[in-house]
Amino acid sequence: MTALWLLVALCGCTNGAAVAVPWVEAPVEVALDGLMVNRTTTFAVPVSNTGTARAVVRAVAAGDFAVPEDSQLSIRPGATGELAVLVTPPSYAPFDSVLVVTTAVQELEVYLLAEVTTDADGDGFEAVGAGGVDCDDGDAEIHPDGVEVWYDGVDQDCDGADDNDQDGDGWPVPDDCDDLDASVFPGATEVADGVDQDCNGVVDDGVPPDSGLLIIEIMRESAVPAGASGRWIELHNPTKVDASLDGIEVRIGTGITELADSGSVAAGGSLVLCVETNMAVNGGVPCDAELEDYASNTAIAVQNEAGVVFDEVDPSGWPNVAGASLELRADRFDVDANDAQTAWCYALTSYGSNADNLGTPGSTAPSCP
Repeated sequence: MTALWLLVALCGCTNGAAVAVPWVEAPVEVALDGLMVNRTTTFAVPVSNTGTARAVVRAVAAGDFAVPEDSQLSIRPGATGELAVLVTPPSYAPFDSVLVVTTAVQELEVYLLAEVTTDADGDGFEAVGAGGVDCDDGDAEIHPDGVEVWYDGVDQDCDGADDNDQDGDGWPVPDDCDDLDASVFPGATEVADGVDQDCNGVVDDGVPPDSGLLIIEIMRESAVPAGASGRWIELHNPTKVDASLDGIEVRIGTGITELADSGSVAAGGSLVLCVETNMAVNGGVPCDAELEDYASNTAIAVQNEAGVVFDEVDPSGWPNVAGASLELRADRFDVDANDAQTAWCYALTSYGSNADNLGTPGSTAPSCP
């Protein structure tokens, strides 16, 4: 009897009388493009009932396609319904599957073909997973040319850098107390410049008080007076903070001059040390402190009481021009650069009470080129 009723259903007749039969049609193939990796897209497959009875339609999909659970259509004769199908691409490679559509009397197969876009956000950069350089293909503001917004947890320019480490020193905020300066971070070497390099909350702690003092001018033999009374040197503090002279010494040959009583050297200022401090005797040099007598061709060093040298200049083998001081060139203001003879020049400007004395005591601007 079952076989007989199936035959009747297929032919639509019984004893010469018409029998209502559902009959559906669906596309042979559905092609999808512009899909995004790991993002679920819902699309519709049209199903038309060309039969004479209401059709109850169900579908099953395989692979990366799916039909919502308990999903079915009831389509009246002459009408078209839509089957909802879900697709979730697992990668950028094209893939396909088959959607099986069934009714009480039919089974149809719809071939499903899916292609994934490599630039889903349309920013002109292909996704990393597709061999490109866009680290977020779902946001058009994110790509290698994107403008980085720091500290928002988003890598707008796809450089992979820590979003909380703007200066790239390996220390993110809040541990880094200045995230715009790569030389400032916990454990950095402290420098006497008014900046808390090591982020311990204390500025310039543990820095030797004279770490910024620089020898910039040496008068070995003035024209008038001749001899020791006309000798002087000038020290300069190029840092941004005052340099304390507590525990600081100037060593010339075997002579030691302690500077503790001289207080400090202001940031950007200088200190003139004279063998003779009386301006009426020394040729008109304004002196800040007294200096031990020294031979005209002797090494000069700035050091602490333990003998740690911070700057040293040895002009002993250099030519001596009587009456003209040795001035450090403006582009050589550095404790290493001032070691070389080429870093120095002979003064061209007179000072004090005698025009034959050339130098710029108390000034940080050399008169020679």
